[in-house]
Amino acid sequence: MDAAAEALLLILAAAMIATSAIAVPALRRTLQTGISVVAVLGAILSGWVLADVLMLWALVFVLAAVSTSYATEFRRSGQAENEARKAAERRTELLEAVRALPELDLHGAAQVTTAALRAFGAVASGVVVVRDDRIVPIDLNGVPPIERLLRVGEGVSGRAVAEGRTLVFEDYQELPERFDHLHNLRSTISTPIRVGDEVVGAVMAAQVQSGPPTEGQIEVTEVLATHLGAVIATRRQLENRRNLLERMDRLEAMRSAFVEEVSDELRDPLTIIRGAGHTMRKHSQDLRDEDREHLLERLCAQADELRSVVDALLDFSRVQSQQNEPELAVVSIRQLLGTFGARVNLRGSLPIDVQVEVDVTLTRHAVDLLLADRIAEVDIVVSEGSVAIRFCEAGLERPAVVRSLAQQLMVEAGGTLRFEDAPTLVLPRPLHPGEAVL
Repeated sequence: MDAAAEALLLILAAAMIATSAIAVPALRRTLQTGISVVAVLGAILSGWVLADVLMLWALVFVLAAVSTSYATEFRRSGQAENEARKAAERRTELLEAVRALPELDLHGAAQVTTAALRAFGAVASGVVVVRDDRIVPIDLNGVPPIERLLRVGEGVSGRAVAEGRTLVFEDYQELPERFDHLHNLRSTISTPIRVGDEVVGAVMAAQVQSGPPTEGQIEVTEVLATHLGAVIATRRQLENRRNLLERMDRLEAMRSAFVEEVSDELRDPLTIIRGAGHTMRKHSQDLRDEDREHLLERLCAQADELRSVVDALLDFSRVQSQQNEPELAVVSIRQLLGTFGARVNLRGSLPIDVQVEVDVTLTRHAVDLLLADRIAEVDIVVSEGSVAIRFCEAGLERPAVVRSLAQQLMVEAGGTLRFEDAPTLVLPRPLHPGEAVL
């Protein structure tokens, strides 16, 4: 083979190697085929014998196959390295986001979560919690709000809460319960937030393209939901401890003042009873009938007052001896009012089945002390963080010691009892509300 043939082979080799780097298979095959045809035609026109032409074609074919194989393997290696690098970056970002969560309150942790999901490619993300059987958003990132709160089971987040598992929707726009104003959402992931066995909310992430999300996207959403559950559990424990310390401080203050209140409540009736009794014993012959009747009425009234105080003390002592530690539970106002029996009548109606977190037994005992044998009408006032039960019936003027005992029971129960224009129970709600929901 002469120098011209060797030069042709070198040119062909360079051309084949160059075309093998083309990633588009159709274009690469077309160019390589064209180079092979040109090489064979050139050899024939140059007067090469058939054997040399066949050898040239074989060499070109082998060179194309080998160079393409090496180029493909190189590209795969580069893609794998790039994917590994991106995965490492995602894990680093996720780790940084997760590390920041325990240091934040729920709203701050929700904002970090939604921002992290957006950083991982989600076009929209959100964190919601469950309250009063409603799905309440804590933070929505890229999701326009709607005008009402949805119930558990409605919307992609509500369905994840109701079913207690991660749900994947390949195209949000194909869902019958979709919202038309969320037209940019396609592939969607919604995973529940758990505290122990309780589902307390959900994390949602959506993409602009339809189709099944990757395992990495699902994993990121679930990891963030798991850590949000840990944040909520930690915050609950801290809040419970703070509330317990506050209750202990209030109880200590109440009990410090209680001895003085008991002394006054017992001293005054006993003084009046003693004075009336001595007067009637020493001067009974000199008293007019109306004066004697007046003294007897004072004796009976103060005796009843004294009996009321003693009964309250005995009831309080009995409750304290039976109660070990307050057992806070989340109950609806309707359930709580039901434990009071027929002695309270609700004026008006509740718009929703609002929930509170109290010790039901201690609350019932506090109401027993407050009402004694009376029947009262109540109004319910719902605010962002509490529910107030206002006793509207007149004639609930109870001795100071009885009010103090009822107040102590309510503090132990997790709420407060106020005596302003009317006796009012103030009970805490378990979560904070939001404004809109997906």
